[in-house]
Amino acid sequence: MAIATTVIAAAKAALEKNGYVTELDVPELKDRDVLHEIEEQLSTNEHDAGNLDYLYAESFDYAGGRIANIIWDMDQIPTRHEAMLTLGKVLDLSIPTVTMGAADNVEY
Repeated sequence: MAIATTVIAAAKAALEKNGYVTELDVPELKDRDVLHEIEEQLSTNEHDAGNLDYLYAESFDYAGGRIANIIWDMDQIPTRHEAMLTLGKVLDLSIPTVTMGAADNVEY
Protein backbone atom coordinates (compact mmCIF):
# COMPACT_ATOMS: atom_id res chain seq x y z
CA MET A 1 0.00 0.00 0.00
CA ALA A 2 1.42 3.36 -0.99
CA ILE A 3 1.10 6.17 1.54
CA ALA A 4 0.83 9.68 0.11
CA THR A 5 3.90 11.85 0.62
CA THR A 6 1.67 14.51 2.22
CA VAL A 7 0.63 11.99 4.88
CA ILE A 8 4.25 11.04 5.58
CA ALA A 9 5.18 14.74 5.76
CA ALA A 10 2.38 15.43 8.25
CA ALA A 11 3.44 12.45 10.38
CA LYS A 12 7.07 13.58 10.32
CA ALA A 13 6.12 17.13 11.33
CA ALA A 14 4.05 15.85 14.28
CA LEU A 15 6.82 13.48 15.32
CA GLU A 16 9.39 16.27 15.29
CA LYS A 17 7.08 18.64 17.18
CA ASN A 18 5.63 16.26 19.79
CA GLY A 19 7.72 13.10 19.78
CA TYR A 20 4.61 11.16 18.69
CA VAL A 21 1.94 10.99 15.98
CA THR A 22 -1.76 10.33 16.60
CA GLU A 23 -4.94 10.30 14.54
CA LEU A 24 -5.36 13.98 15.41
CA ASP A 25 -2.22 14.67 13.36
CA VAL A 26 -2.82 12.06 10.67
CA PRO A 27 -6.41 10.74 10.51
CA GLU A 28 -5.21 7.74 8.47
CA LEU A 29 -3.67 6.36 11.69
CA LYS A 30 -7.11 5.07 12.66
CA ASP A 31 -6.34 2.12 10.35
CA ARG A 32 -3.86 -0.25 11.98
CA ASP A 33 -2.40 -1.41 8.68
CA VAL A 34 -1.75 2.20 7.66
CA LEU A 35 -0.23 2.84 11.10
CA HIS A 36 2.47 0.25 10.45
CA GLU A 37 3.06 1.41 6.88
CA ILE A 38 3.58 4.99 8.05
CA GLU A 39 5.90 3.89 10.87
CA GLU A 40 7.95 1.80 8.47
CA GLN A 41 8.26 4.67 5.99
CA LEU A 42 9.18 7.17 8.74
CA SER A 43 11.81 4.80 10.14
CA THR A 44 13.31 4.19 6.71
CA ASN A 45 13.43 7.90 5.92
CA GLU A 46 15.00 8.74 9.29
CA HIS A 47 17.65 6.02 9.05
CA ASP A 48 18.45 7.00 5.46
CA ALA A 49 19.03 10.54 6.73
CA GLY A 50 21.42 9.25 9.42
CA ASN A 51 18.98 9.73 12.29
CA LEU A 52 19.09 6.65 14.51
CA ASP A 53 15.98 7.38 16.59
CA TYR A 54 13.93 4.30 17.36
CA LEU A 55 10.30 4.71 16.33
CA TYR A 56 7.59 2.40 17.55
CA ALA A 57 3.94 1.94 16.51
CA GLU A 58 1.30 0.45 18.77
CA SER A 59 -2.45 0.05 19.17
CA PHE A 60 -3.83 0.49 22.69
CA ASP A 61 -7.19 -0.49 24.18
CA TYR A 62 -9.09 2.09 26.20
CA ALA A 63 -12.31 2.10 28.23
CA GLY A 64 -15.46 1.49 26.25
CA GLY A 65 -13.67 -0.74 23.76
CA ARG A 66 -11.98 2.15 21.90
CA ILE A 67 -8.72 1.20 20.21
CA ALA A 68 -6.35 4.03 19.29
CA ASN A 69 -2.98 4.05 17.53
CA ILE A 70 0.23 5.97 18.09
CA ILE A 71 3.71 6.18 16.59
CA TRP A 72 6.33 7.51 18.98
CA ASP A 73 10.03 8.21 19.31
CA MET A 74 11.36 6.01 22.10
CA ASP A 75 14.07 8.57 22.90
CA GLN A 76 11.28 10.95 23.93
CA ILE A 77 8.68 8.50 25.28
CA PRO A 78 10.73 5.58 26.61
CA THR A 79 8.03 3.04 27.54
CA ARG A 80 4.87 1.56 26.11
CA HIS A 81 3.03 2.52 29.28
CA GLU A 82 4.01 6.17 28.90
CA ALA A 83 2.95 6.05 25.25
CA MET A 84 -0.44 4.64 26.29
CA LEU A 85 -0.87 7.38 28.90
CA THR A 86 0.19 10.09 26.42
CA LEU A 87 -2.22 8.84 23.75
CA GLY A 88 -5.05 8.60 26.27
CA LYS A 89 -4.43 12.16 27.43
CA VAL A 90 -4.18 13.57 23.90
CA LEU A 91 -7.36 11.83 22.73
CA ASP A 92 -9.17 12.20 26.09
CA LEU A 93 -9.54 8.43 26.51
CA SER A 94 -9.75 6.57 29.81
CA ILE A 95 -7.54 3.62 30.59
CA PRO A 96 -9.68 0.67 31.64
CA THR A 97 -9.35 -0.59 35.18
CA VAL A 98 -8.60 -4.25 35.73
CA THR A 99 -11.17 -5.95 37.93
CA MET A 100 -10.23 -9.22 39.56
CA GLY A 101 -12.76 -11.70 40.84
CA ALA A 102 -12.41 -13.92 43.91
CA ALA A 103 -11.17 -16.81 41.74
CA ASP A 104 -8.29 -14.65 40.50
CA ASN A 105 -6.94 -14.37 44.03
CA VAL A 106 -6.93 -18.11 44.83
CA GLU A 107 -3.68 -20.03 44.63
CA TYR A 108 -4.04 -23.56 43.32
